[in-house]
Amino acid sequence: MSTPTTKPAPLANSIAAQSGGATSRPAPRRAGVDVWVGGFVLLLVLLIIGYGLIFSGLSAIEILVGLVLVVAPGLLLWNRVRAERLRAEAALADLAEGHAKISAQSSSLALAKSETDRIMETVQEGLFLVDEKGIIGEYHSRALLTIFRQDEFAGYSFFNFLQRLLSEKMFNTTKDYFGLLFDPTKKEKTVLKVNPLTEIEINFSNPEGGFINRYLGFSFRRIMEGDKVARVFVAVRDITKQVELEKKLRESEKHKERQLDILLGIVHVAPAELAAFDKLVDTELDNINKTLRAEDFARIGGTNVETLRERLRVVFRSVHNIKGNAALLKLTYFQKASTEFEAKIADLLERPRLNGDDFLAIVISEAALRDDLCDLQDLREKLAGLRSFTPGGQVGTVNSQAAALSANLQQLVEEAARDLEKASTLSVDEFAVHTVSFGRVELVRDVLIQLTRNALAHSVETPAERVAAGKAPVAAITIRGIPATPEGLVGLAFRDDGRGLNLDAIRARAVSSGLLGAETTVAPEDLARFIFAPGFSTAAKAGDHSGRGMGMDIIKSKVVDEARGVLELHSTPGRFCEFRLFLPATAPTQASSSAAA
Repeated sequence: MSTPTTKPAPLANSIAAQSGGATSRPAPRRAGVDVWVGGFVLLLVLLIIGYGLIFSGLSAIEILVGLVLVVAPGLLLWNRVRAERLRAEAALADLAEGHAKISAQSSSLALAKSETDRIMETVQEGLFLVDEKGIIGEYHSRALLTIFRQDEFAGYSFFNFLQRLLSEKMFNTTKDYFGLLFDPTKKEKTVLKVNPLTEIEINFSNPEGGFINRYLGFSFRRIMEGDKVARVFVAVRDITKQVELEKKLRESEKHKERQLDILLGIVHVAPAELAAFDKLVDTELDNINKTLRAEDFARIGGTNVETLRERLRVVFRSVHNIKGNAALLKLTYFQKASTEFEAKIADLLERPRLNGDDFLAIVISEAALRDDLCDLQDLREKLAGLRSFTPGGQVGTVNSQAAALSANLQQLVEEAARDLEKASTLSVDEFAVHTVSFGRVELVRDVLIQLTRNALAHSVETPAERVAAGKAPVAAITIRGIPATPEGLVGLAFRDDGRGLNLDAIRARAVSSGLLGAETTVAPEDLARFIFAPGFSTAAKAGDHSGRGMGMDIIKSKVVDEARGVLELHSTPGRFCEFRLFLPATAPTQASSSAAA
């Protein structure tokens, strides 16, 4: 049976009812009662005296003395009762006044609690108190339930709750931090500065599957009782939008910086060369994307490691080619990005085991390079109308492309020689380059870049070494045309007058790589073929110009596999190294020759 809620009667009224109906203003009634009682007593005294004089025969004095002896105790008792009644009435009045004050204070407290409840209902932060043992107090804001997606908090252990959300390391750090918060010997201002929960990432399970990612920020304040920290006030906010906005701002700033780096790196490059580089990067990235198709990795799985390694080598060749072309055009940003990309691939190639998940870093790097290419394309369009070139023909014809390639190779030789503390000249037969590269400028350019870098890194000696060997201190690199073969292949010869192939170093590297047995006898020409193996390099360490072992692999891939040509290698130790590449004559080349005739 339920009892209806009623308001209690005022305390003063209740007490008044118990004391015979006295009210909070009893003074007038007390005065009337005293007059009537006094008059009644006086009348009674007079009647007694008169009766005594008439009937007792006693004198008036005797009667009066007797009356005093009889009446005095009653009067004293009556006065005492009257005094006690007056004190009770005064106490009742004070009690009524105190009750009125309490009622007023209760009303104020009720109003204050109502306002506090409204605040706790509407505030967007999770607010609560926690004691030294980590127990959450009875009262908290409603937002706390929303932020943590939980129906109840009061009486729960804050530490147990955090343990489910934080990593072990962060949880232990947080417990240590709470120890500092409850240590009164530590200054609060100092402790608050090392708050580990200023911004933390938390994942909540999603009823629909997966997780919901949120960022929360905690702040703390001590509540003191004397010299002791009694409680800690905790405020937690969902700062996901703020963090995401800050991330977007940082990404925007980085994007602007990246665009500026790219812009500063391309202003010196002719539009045709930049367009060719754009096309090259796009082609190589498409090749990488095809190589990294997810369905192929799902099919291959982790059972065929060699297949995965071959995929990596294909990606490596593409990235190395981008790097070489970027270096040729002095596109520092793309050269650096390609170098970092290469390092990730090299790390995977050194692992004894591979699976599809290992390629995630490669996919991310490919996507980043694709973004860089998009920025390059946007900047090219913006620059298209801002600059012009000296007259002398349309930039982009085959002759001008051969001349531009020659100039770029000259730059590459100068920069690489300076980096390697060597000295070399370059002589280019531009007509021969034009003849061979007609219709495949990109392929010939890629091959000549790799040959130039390889010659300077491995064959060309330092000036001191050359002088000691009886040579001129400055090396000579020549690119010349060679007669066509009976099969109609047109060719170029790339020659340097350096030390040539170091067959001993090649053999040692082949043995250490497991490509050759230590006791196996191999002819010099067969030993020289190892330099075209993917990842094969005799360099002591990797650098900007050598050490990855992909340059020769790219040359073989371009000339033999892609163009269906022939590659020859001639070398005399201590004298020279010469590569000859023969490519099928293209239809445009034949037409061009007829037109020229």
